[in-house]
Amino acid sequence: MFQRDHSFLPRRLPSYNTPILQQDPSSGRIYDLYIEGSQNNRPPSHVEPSPKSNASESDSDHSVEEPALNSAPSSSDFELLQPSAKFDKSAVDLPFELYDPYPDYNSDTWKKTWHGAHFSCEGPRGVDVNQNPDDMLRAFKLPIDALTPTPIFGSYKETGLGSGYCFERHARNAPYGDEDEPSESPSDTLQPSKVNWEKVDWGRLQQDCYVRNWNRFEEKKGNTPPLMFRFPNHEDTLHVNDTLILPDEGSESERASSLKWLSSGSKQHKRRNAILLRTYDEKKYTPDNLYHIRSMITELSLHSGAEYEVFLMVQIIDLDKHIFSDPAVYQEALDQYVPREFHNISILFNVPLLEAWYPKAGNHDPNNSQQVHMTQPLQLFSLLRPDFDLYWQLELDVRYTGHHYHHLEAIRRWAQKQPRRLLWERDAYFYSPYIHKTWENFSSKVRHATNGGGIWGALTTTGITPVGPKPPTEVAEEDDFEWGVDEPADMINVSPIIDPVQTHMMFRNVLENYPDGKENTPRRAGPVTPMIAVSKRLVRAMHHSQTTMGTHMMPEMLPESTALQHGLKAVTFPEPVYLDIDDKTPEELESIFNTQDDSGMWNGGSPNSRLAQHISYWWSTGFKPDFSNVLYRRWLGIDMEGKKTDEQRLCLPPVLLHPIKEPQHWAVVGSSSAGKTTFFETLRGQHLCFPPSARSFPYLSSKEIERKDHRLRIPSRAIQYVGFAGKYAGGLRDGNTTAAYLSARYESRREDTDFTVLDYLTGNVELNPTDVGQSVAKGDAILERVIVDLHLEALVDMPVGNLSNGQTRRAKIAKALLDKPEVLLLDEPFMGLDPPTLKTLSPLLRKLAEAQAPRILLSLRPQDPLPDWITHVLLLGPELRVAYQGLKRDTPIAVIQKPTDKAIKAAAVGKKGTTTTLSREGLRLYLPEPRPVGEPIIEMRDIVVKYGDKIVLGNWQESIHGETRAGLQWTVRRGERWGVFGPNGSGKTTLLSLICSDHPQSYSLPITLFSKPRLPRPGVPGISLFDLQSRIGHSSPETHNFFPKHLSLRRTLESAWSDTFLSAPSLTYERDELVNTYLKWFEPEFNPSYKSPGKLTPLRNKPRFFYLPHGKHTLRFTHPVDWADDITFSSLPFSAQRLALFLRALIKKPDLVVLDEAFSGMDAAMLNKCLLFLTWGNSRHYRANRNYHSTRPTSHNNGGRGVKARLGFNVMKTPEEVFTGGQEAVVKVEGLEEWQSLIVVSHVKEEVPG
Repeated sequence: MFQRDHSFLPRRLPSYNTPILQQDPSSGRIYDLYIEGSQNNRPPSHVEPSPKSNASESDSDHSVEEPALNSAPSSSDFELLQPSAKFDKSAVDLPFELYDPYPDYNSDTWKKTWHGAHFSCEGPRGVDVNQNPDDMLRAFKLPIDALTPTPIFGSYKETGLGSGYCFERHARNAPYGDEDEPSESPSDTLQPSKVNWEKVDWGRLQQDCYVRNWNRFEEKKGNTPPLMFRFPNHEDTLHVNDTLILPDEGSESERASSLKWLSSGSKQHKRRNAILLRTYDEKKYTPDNLYHIRSMITELSLHSGAEYEVFLMVQIIDLDKHIFSDPAVYQEALDQYVPREFHNISILFNVPLLEAWYPKAGNHDPNNSQQVHMTQPLQLFSLLRPDFDLYWQLELDVRYTGHHYHHLEAIRRWAQKQPRRLLWERDAYFYSPYIHKTWENFSSKVRHATNGGGIWGALTTTGITPVGPKPPTEVAEEDDFEWGVDEPADMINVSPIIDPVQTHMMFRNVLENYPDGKENTPRRAGPVTPMIAVSKRLVRAMHHSQTTMGTHMMPEMLPESTALQHGLKAVTFPEPVYLDIDDKTPEELESIFNTQDDSGMWNGGSPNSRLAQHISYWWSTGFKPDFSNVLYRRWLGIDMEGKKTDEQRLCLPPVLLHPIKEPQHWAVVGSSSAGKTTFFETLRGQHLCFPPSARSFPYLSSKEIERKDHRLRIPSRAIQYVGFAGKYAGGLRDGNTTAAYLSARYESRREDTDFTVLDYLTGNVELNPTDVGQSVAKGDAILERVIVDLHLEALVDMPVGNLSNGQTRRAKIAKALLDKPEVLLLDEPFMGLDPPTLKTLSPLLRKLAEAQAPRILLSLRPQDPLPDWITHVLLLGPELRVAYQGLKRDTPIAVIQKPTDKAIKAAAVGKKGTTTTLSREGLRLYLPEPRPVGEPIIEMRDIVVKYGDKIVLGNWQESIHGETRAGLQWTVRRGERWGVFGPNGSGKTTLLSLICSDHPQSYSLPITLFSKPRLPRPGVPGISLFDLQSRIGHSSPETHNFFPKHLSLRRTLESAWSDTFLSAPSLTYERDELVNTYLKWFEPEFNPSYKSPGKLTPLRNKPRFFYLPHGKHTLRFTHPVDWADDITFSSLPFSAQRLALFLRALIKKPDLVVLDEAFSGMDAAMLNKCLLFLTWGNSRHYRANRNYHSTRPTSHNNGGRGVKARLGFNVMKTPEEVFTGGQEAVVKVEGLEEWQSLIVVSHVKEEVPG
């Protein structure tokens, strides 16, 4: 036997300098107290030490030295936990000690109460944990009680949580792998020995610990089945009633409920506790996550001698992992998603498993079931492991700065002492030491408020027979608050348990298959559930009703409501809660949080509700992460800039923090017409919001922002927008910096107004610059850091007009970062980038996002790849609606996959029953023989483009018919289709500028266009610019940037027959009808008022005017496309603008079509339609493939087999009557003709035809 013996350990180790929290009585605020470490330093003179007292637990299970706290505070003493306050550097010598909250195991007193003997357990370092100080956390003894701040709700004194210690991050986590030791700490006293954690098997350690201590527990585990769930069988259904735990007068719990526990005089068996930590696949186990899990196992299980046992409940959301069909797949998932040290404490489950066990209990949609059915894995675990009396379920985002065993034992003991009379009524309120003074006074106020009555026993409902004990008296008033005292609780929550019926909670009426319906079914709810505990008989009652009746409630209601209906003991534990808000008195806060009528916090329409929602952002144990994250990050030593520092090391009292979220990285996904830019503008406060309270910025109104930079309170300053599409596209437009059109970009002469990238970044873009106009000075550290971080060192002296697409984006982002925003909105940053640039930019954004300096919010198209560092997705659907928001892993599969990456199955038109391998446009991927081509239309020989000594195109040599020639050699023949590929800055745009004669050197280089040189030669006439433009259809980002935005959509297409953008087009009746056909064919993409008729319909005629060649008009019958006259180019979404310019390049049937990133910015559906139109005109159309499989599993007997959505389209022939319907007929448009040539420039393979 290894008894717990610390006699060989020093009870006080060398002092360690660390900050704690101090109350300033003059102001009532809590300040960080930093310890200088001098032996001569003393506490501030105005703080008097309080006498210590040894508090013994009536449970006799646990005893810990606990100082008496100050007398109950009054409103004038109201203080708040201020994680970012100014620091009072008063100095106190603060020693640290090994923290030992465990009972005096194996002492004579202990043996009189408990069965068996406590045996020490092996720890991760290979020795018994109670004989190794390296496996024990350190805490800092508080010399004065005033250093512990009083919480606004809950209590340390009343609950027994007070210990007179505070906890610093390294001393708390060092035994579990935290090697981030402070520089001033003596390494031989604070840093434990290192552990190879990958070789630690926590499952074996816990199992061995139980074997050593098995005689202490009443229900023996025996030979348990493997730690793995299974699908139900016929026997499970047949014997479901056997799972209920009915009242038994012989059980210890019944003896307690009938007041026989204390008088029995017999020894007690320890009740075992299971700790279930919920997690999921793709969970990133950060070092902090690992410390947290290891600490729970060590402190709760190994040190206690197996009183607790810790498990990971891992949800496998990926339905392609058929974990229950093959043990190898189960093991593969375990290896992939769970750190090796936790393999033997992990249990995997998925939605098909839950649906198999509870087919009638709620909707098991994979997209929301993990939120709706959070208790069902707990219920299954109670069947798998019935050797536990109490099951604790905690989210993995819960943190506790104190000792876990001290915490949970204090909760369990306090709940056990509560009498049942008026328990449900007390459960519904927050206890405030400022208002209620003592718990006795709080209980008295509740008693008077309910006139002494209240719920007494079970609130029965049809179909459910209570399993709880009957009250000992007929009415509650006959009980002197004795029933239930020393009865173990069946349900424990750390937040109030309320009646949701009279509230506006959105889930209050989400209940199914209760015979009494929504109106008459009694229920309760715990709106905030960071951690709960349920007894075996309660969780079995939940399982029974869901199995037999198919009852269903939201997880915030199910345990509480089941306890109510069965007459089981449910307790709200007054967990200490802090608020970081200083404009409300305790009386005001109490009236907000404890009002039970329609003006209360739980009624969504009331002012108190909205105020409570705001306050909850600064609540340490709530459902909003702001305050808990801020405080926890400070405790971890992470400053407001996201950097680790040793300068501010907080020593906190034991406090429960929830939720502690990993930084969220959001992407807004939607088509280009879904309103992403408008959504971002709304986030910045640029549009009116109705009602005004619907948009708020709680963090920007916080004291942290005030201390950081008060100007950031204005949303437009704190939230910076960088756009790359629509009105934000183009070059760097800031002051007098402008984008240059091609003909100007390639001039060799530098102008005085050709501002450099450095000028742009520093704000030096005025024609008569002054230092006042600069936003940041040259040489500033932040400027240098931004230039380095975004790889702009080689570009600082380059004119902004000469930057490539990717370089421009980096410069825009750098400019926004110099303003040090809190949030940076990046609108389609990956659009049009080549893979190398994308590969560079994405890690840069990741680095910024993970440092949260600033927080990054991206907008993407559905076909854009979601960066792996994105954690959350907001999906914008039709009609500017939010279709989904939440975790990336839960995003509907059809959204996050790229449809164009899938093989689009196209049936061969006109050949029923036959299929072939075709492209999206219905073309053969491999031609049986070469395409016939005609004469050359472009000939380039020995082309070298350079500026001075710098060669930008043609810096290579080629072998032509055995002859080595320098520069570019290229011939394009009539009928050929060319793809031009290369990274940003490789010269693609320069090459096209030579073809379109936008480049000045096109006049001097040996280039022949349509058999003519650019300038006349002896005997050979040159080709004029207007002749060249009439024979080339061109769409490019430069054309888009400089196209007149005021033109109507119709005039945009008609300008294809103009000499310049704004000159009158040369139109005929046939051309006008062709424009009508184009507009009608693409009306769904252009017309915001378009309503689908469900099928292709012929056009109908109406009179309208159209242009004649000499500017005259005449009246003729035309089609209902008058809407195109009212829609301006600027009012179109970015993708529709690109579509209009694409159609403008095609409509006049030019000899050469040049598409330079013409499809960039389009979503997949529009892109596919454009490629089909390019190939077939309007003689073919897409029809959705009806062979579509949903993501929902079709059977729960297949071990989780699900079928991913297969997105597909068929290329269908357009009905002939569309073109032959008399006056209603439309012009039949052919695709790219055999005699036309095509040049496509793109970075994305999906944007290349065929």
